[in-house]
Amino acid sequence: MERILEYGKINILRLVQRGQYMGLIHSPEETEYPEFIHSLWTSFLSNHELGEEAQRLDFMLGRGDSIQLLSDALEDSSLLEFKIY
Repeated sequence: MERILEYGKINILRLVQRGQYMGLIHSPEETEYPEFIHSLWTSFLSNHELGEEAQRLDFMLGRGDSIQLLSDALEDSSLLEFKIY
């Protein structure tokens, strides 16, 4: 399981980087952080360029771990000014 999580972490970080380049990631303004993360993951799943890899990760990791790793990747990369307190 450890290797699967590490694989997921690396590939979700890649998705985040590609999503940022594509302009899909914006700081949540009037959205609660959990809702923002779920919405962002849904947009990755349905995106024509990111969807296949996101769906593969979602199947392999499960929705909960996928969303947690996405949240971790956003926090680690400081892409968002929004922080959880």
